[in-house]
Amino acid sequence: MDTTTPTGQLLFGIFGAVAQFERDLIVERVRAGIAHARSLGKQIGRPRVYVDADQVIRLRNEKLSLREIARKLNIPVSRVRRALARSESKSPTEVHDPCFPAP
Repeated sequence: MDTTTPTGQLLFGIFGAVAQFERDLIVERVRAGIAHARSLGKQIGRPRVYVDADQVIRLRNEKLSLREIARKLNIPVSRVRRALARSESKSPTEVHDPCFPAP
């Protein structure tokens, strides 16, 4: 297709409009599917991983490294760091985080 001519530019514009229309239809269908799944009570997204912050703290007090704690609890090191950071900055009665259930 020669886009230097008026006809080529017209066709290029039409193809772009059709491609955008298709993309918009896909987005609309995906959103409708997600809304339908939610209305049926389905959980959307990655499942939450619950971490026992007290156990992380106890293992850390036993002088285990973050990597060893993560291996022992079968969680990522980043979760171990987050649990320790939250335990240092907040008291147990403060804001409830669903990833770290209150004792």
